[in-house]
Amino acid sequence: MPTKATKTTEESEAQPEEPSLLVPTEPEPPVNAVHPYQLPANTAAAQAMVDNSQVAVLPLSVPYPEELIAPAQEAIVDYGDPANDPRMEGYTPPPNPPDGGNLVITSISPDTAPANTVTTVTINGLRLDLTHGNPTIGKSCHNTQINSPIELKTDTPGNQAAGTFPVTITLADGTTEITGPDFTYT
Repeated sequence: MPTKATKTTEESEAQPEEPSLLVPTEPEPPVNAVHPYQLPANTAAAQAMVDNSQVAVLPLSVPYPEELIAPAQEAIVDYGDPANDPRMEGYTPPPNPPDGGNLVITSISPDTAPANTVTTVTINGLRLDLTHGNPTIGKSCHNTQINSPIELKTDTPGNQAAGTFPVTITLADGTTEITGPDFTYT
């Protein structure tokens, strides 16, 4: 006949463990954890950071950490500030414009072209996006393209006789003309 297994006194006196009364804690975030608001606005750059395991993104449901609010606000204020933003090392901001903020023409390239021939030229300056219509180099240019506030491209008139003429741009008011460097048709 099979015998029954009997418990030893040590086994019978052992009490079942009581469940822990501690509230389960959230695991500590990884050292490289960032809140989504800390990621670059450029989504490709942000995704590259995540893909390269440079950062571990916390879920949006996690509140933005209080201790990061002040530094984040300071970073926004300092963003692009040559005095405070280390990415701007070596950058010298342009001086305050002595012209009161008007359009300025600083250069034209090339500054010579054959007479009676269409030539594409690049005009550089400041606030070129205030241009109204086509620049004038002797006669009115055409096919003007404003690439940025500091650069525009235009085609010289194909029927301009030889001579030297200033580059002239009319402002948006339609009457104010800004004069720049000379251009020579040979």
